[in-house]
Amino acid sequence: MSETTGWRAAAAPGALILAAAAILWRPLFGGEALSGGDLINHYIPYKALALEQIRAGEFPAWNPLTFSGRPLQADIQVGVFYPPNALFLLAGRGESAAARAKTIADVFDWLVFLHLAWMAAGAYLFLRLAAGGGAAPA
Repeated sequence: MSETTGWRAAAAPGALILAAAAILWRPLFGGEALSGGDLINHYIPYKALALEQIRAGEFPAWNPLTFSGRPLQADIQVGVFYPPNALFLLAGRGESAAARAKTIADVFDWLVFLHLAWMAAGAYLFLRLAAGGGAAPA
C-alpha cells in the first residue's frame, strides 16, 4: 500500500465527517441550537426529568407530569438505555431550569453530529465493501 492510497482512504470518510460538521456549524460552534417543535415541547423536558431522577438515584420509570402519569423509561425519545445518551449526564447540575435546558440542547446538537459522523463513516465502509474494495485500503 502506498502512502497516497492510505491518505485517500482516510480522506473520504474524513471529508464526509467534515461535511457533517459544516452542516451543524452554527449549532455546534455558533451559540445556536437545533430547536423547535418536539425538541422544545417533548424531548428536552422529558430528558431533563429522566436526568433529574437518575441523579437522585432513582430509576426513571414514570413520568408523573404528563396526563395522569405515563412510563418515562419506555418512551423511545428518552432513550434511557441508549449508550450515547450518557453524554446527557454532562448537562449542568444545580443550575436554573433554563440553563439545564440549554445544556441539554447543546448535548443534543453534539449527539446529532456524532450520529451524522457515524452514518458517514458507516456509509463509506458499506459502499467500499459493496464495491468489492474490502475494508482496508488496497
